[in-house]
This record gives sequence, C-alpha cells and structure tokens, in this order.
Amino acid sequence: MPLTLLDNPDLIDPFLPALRADARLAELYRRGRHPVLSCRIRALAGETDPLADPAGLHRWAEEITADCEVEIIPAGHMLTGHPAFWGWIRRTLSECTAPPYRADRHSVELFGRR
Repeated sequence: MPLTLLDNPDLIDPFLPALRADARLAELYRRGRHPVLSCRIRALAGETDPLADPAGLHRWAEEITADCEVEIIPAGHMLTGHPAFWGWIRRTLSECTAPPYRADRHSVELFGRR
C-alpha cells in the first residue's frame, strides 16, 4: 500500500471496511457444492504479493471446465502501477477480441444486422 495512504487516515478510512471484508472472505472461503463453470479463467498476480499464492491461483482450474491460465508478473499487490500489468491487459483484451469471434443472434440483432 502506498505510504501516502498509510500516512493519511482520511484517505484510507473509507476503504477499510471493503478491505477487511475482502480479507475475511478470502480467509473463510471453502468451496461449496456447486457446478463448475464453462468459462476460461485468466489469473494474474505479482511475484512479491504476499496475498497471492501461485498454487492457490492454479486451483481456479478446479472451478472450470475450460482453460485456466496463471501469469505471475514482476510486481507486488498493487498491480496497476506496473507496466507489466498493462501489457497483460493489452494482450488479454487483444486475444479476447481478435477475429474470428462468434456473434450470437442477439449481438447481431443489437447491431442491426441479420
């Protein structure tokens, strides 16, 4: 966490309830009896992030029937400040939006084509 935030409680106080809830959820989560998803998952973590365990990220594969890709970049927990994060975002979006893509009937109608 940036020192600027730690040194200024007025900036961080509004976010503390959400941060605490997120940490609590991560601590208490146990996989329930629910069907696996059919979507692909791409997980990203910083190599020096003390909250991201690469083995734990690979466990997302248990939740899906499609591919699970895990990438570790040279960053900490706050990924958005690192160029590697933005490179990953660009690559991921390019791969997800590159032709050939399958347009279903609803998306074709949305754009006025039949």
